[in-house]
Order: sequence, then C-alpha cells, then structure tokens
Amino acid sequence: MLVSLACSKKDETPNPGPTASPICTKCNDPNHPYCDPADNCVGCLVDVDCGFMPSGGVCIIPGYFCGCKAPDQCASSTIGSKCLASQTCGCDQASDCATSAVGPSCLTDKHLCGCGSDTDCQRPGAHKCDTQTGQCAECLSNADCPDPDKAACKLPDGTCAQCNVETDCARSSFGPHCQSTSCRCSADTECTTSARGPHCLDFTVSGEKACGCSGDAECAMSAFGPHCAKPDDTAAYAACTCQTDTECGTGKCDLVEGHCTAK
Repeated sequence: MLVSLACSKKDETPNPGPTASPICTKCNDPNHPYCDPADNCVGCLVDVDCGFMPSGGVCIIPGYFCGCKAPDQCASSTIGSKCLASQTCGCDQASDCATSAVGPSCLTDKHLCGCGSDTDCQRPGAHKCDTQTGQCAECLSNADCPDPDKAACKLPDGTCAQCNVETDCARSSFGPHCQSTSCRCSADTECTTSARGPHCLDFTVSGEKACGCSGDAECAMSAFGPHCAKPDDTAAYAACTCQTDTECGTGKCDLVEGHCTAK
C-alpha cells in the first residue's frame, strides 16, 4: 500500500534582522535617545543602536553606551583605531590615527584623532587647525580672513563672514556698517570707493542697503569688472561685475562670487 506523505512548504520569508530600539519620547539629547530599564536616557539598548558610531558599534552594558570590546571593532572609527580601557574607540598615539579621515594626530588629552597642525588640513576652505579641538576650520581669527568682504572670523563655526562688529566692515565693498552680521551702507557718500558701485542701493526686501551701480559707465574703473549687472532677473539691485577673465587683468572672473578675483 502506498502511503502519501505530506510535506510542509519551506517558509521563504526573509529574516528582517535585528531592529533598532524605539526612540524614547522623553529623551531630547540625540546622543542619548533611548530609555533603559530604569527609565534613564541612554545611548543604546542593543548593538544595532550603535551602527556607524565613531565610539564603537557595540552596546556596552552596564552603562548602555556605544563602545567596543575588541580592537578590531574600532578599525573603521574616525576617532581612533584602538579600543581603549574605557571600552570606547579612540587613540593613545598617532599610529592609532593612521587611517582616520579627520586627521593623523592624536589629541592625547581627549584620546581623539584630529589635526595637529595646519599641514594636516588639506580640505578646501578649511586650512587652519584648531589644536584644542583637533578640527580643521577656515579661520581661527580675523587674520585668517583676507577677503575684505568676509573679513570676520565667526566662532565657534570657524568660518569667514562679513562682520561681527562695525570695524570688520572698514574695507567691505558692501558698506561700512555691520548690520546683523552683514556689511551695509546708509548713504551714497559711503560708496564712493566701493568696487560694487558708487550708490547705496536697496539690497534686501527688508530694507537693508549695499553699495552698487546704476550703469556700466560707473564700473569702467572697478576692480570687480566693467559691467553693471543684476545677480538675477528678479533682483532690483545691481553691482559691478565681470563676464570673462580678460576683463580682470591678472586676475580671473569668478562667476560664483560675481566679480574679478585674484588667481
């Protein structure tokens, strides 16, 4: 007698894998978004909560923080390839930062990789090293901002801006007054030597004014270029500008800045 044997169909539903813990609504700190069993805001509850964390990809319990338990768990960390005694990735010496994307030096007091000098900062627009933080920046002081139109070093951002105080606008082509971190003018007499033009014109819809021009003739001797043009079709404001490098002498026509600049 033949016996029919029933076979069950194999469950082909893919395993979704581990999932991250739900965010705890009471926790406002993005570095501690989860609630532990005692209802404290912590950095993690399970390993998957630590994906791509520089401090490590393992949830350390007790403590509920992202860290490491073995050296190989820090191989791709940007802050250091060593698993420290604190069970977090970091560095004790420069060799622990050899593959770090943020800098080849070890800030031994913080056990973090970063820059140790300006030569470590090769990223465009960030050539100054803040040795206190190990971070590369555009500037650390006004001396690092040679453009008269961006003569102020804005801290803690480390970026060159138009102004922090009135004196930052002394050589600005926009005008000599610092208004809400922007250099502006209040009268034509303040624009007689401006490369943007000899008039103080409406620049923003809120009523701020900047030096500008009303025709090409006013730009004939301008260092910014021989054309008086609007930055776009909808703008009422116009300033001296260039169209080609040949109009800029030994400089170049920077179409992003909208005027002649040094090469």
